[in-house]
Amino acid sequence: MALNRYFIDSNILIRHLTQDNQTLSPKATSFIEEIAKEEAIGFVTSLVVHEVIYILVYVYKVNRKGLVNSLKKLLKLKNLEILDIDKKSLSLALDDFAKFNIDFPDCVYKQIALNNNLEILTFDKDFKKIKK
Repeated sequence: MALNRYFIDSNILIRHLTQDNQTLSPKATSFIEEIAKEEAIGFVTSLVVHEVIYILVYVYKVNRKGLVNSLKKLLKLKNLEILDIDKKSLSLALDDFAKFNIDFPDCVYKQIALNNNLEILTFDKDFKKIKK
C-alpha cells in the first residue's frame, strides 16, 4: 500500500511546536506522528522553515536555541523530505499571486504540491481560493 504524501504548511508545524490551540494542535501533532511512524511521507521547503522561524521568533518570542533543536529533531525524521521549486513553477506561483488575494508562499506551496502529487496539510482556508 502506498503511503500518503503530504506537503506540510507552516501553520501545521507552528501548531505542533507551540501546542497553543486545543483543537488544531492535536491535529497537527497527529500528522507529525504519522510521518514519524513512517505511515506517511511529509514534504516541506526552506520557505516553510523560514515562515516557522519568523513567526515563532518574532511573534511568539520563542527561544532561538530551543526552536532550532525542535526543528532539527523534525528534520531528522526519515519520512520528512525537503523540496524546492523550479523556475516554471515559480512563474506560475507569481501568476496565482497576481490573480488571487493570498500570500505568496501559499502560491509557491500549491505549485510544489501539484508538481509532486502531494496533498496539502494546512489549517489555512486561503488554499480553497486557488483553483487547480
